[in-house]
Amino acid sequence: LCVDIEMSDRSADPAEEGLDAAIRIGNPSDSRLVARKLCDIDFVAVASPAYLRGHGEPLTPDDLKDHQCLAYYVPQTGRFRDWEFRSDNGKPFLKALPGRLNVNNAQALMHAAMEGAGIAVIARFIVSDAIKAGKLKVILHRHIAPGPAVWLLYGERRYQLPRVRTLIEFLLSHIPLALEQANAGINPVSLTAPASNARATGARARRSGRRL
Repeated sequence: LCVDIEMSDRSADPAEEGLDAAIRIGNPSDSRLVARKLCDIDFVAVASPAYLRGHGEPLTPDDLKDHQCLAYYVPQTGRFRDWEFRSDNGKPFLKALPGRLNVNNAQALMHAAMEGAGIAVIARFIVSDAIKAGKLKVILHRHIAPGPAVWLLYGERRYQLPRVRTLIEFLLSHIPLALEQANAGINPVSLTAPASNARATGARARRSGRRL
């Protein structure tokens, strides 16, 4: 079995685009599709030790106004992804924090942060190795809000195809385990609240040599 994957910030429509499945961060809203929860993810605010030595460590979200922030740019909207925090009383709130470098790729933001360009908020599983290696330090621990749920979406008829069913069951069994292994050894943030924004990745499964 071969899998063709499209990585994108756009909300792919499996029903309209002929995709076998889509992975979406945030609440699914399409009632035409079967939605099965894959996992929860959480985000952490990180910066390099060198950046923190040179600029100091912010202790509250309000302190970020005096720092270089590295934002996730969303080309489809021309805006930046808000950073979600929680106050001392646990109430969540959003901050828009564009900086001098804004990218629509989490790995690029991670590498920029590692090089001392500023502070970024990135999914914990993406930066886990850099944190364990001491290349990034987690900051604002008690202010980071719970992260969103991740959903696997597919059409009910598509699931009847053996190749699609194989793909879906593989994702359901392997992604939660892979996420748990990636996050092992890093103090987790409580996960309870889904996000309102959504990101989708579409996939088509095919047998090797020809598309089905």
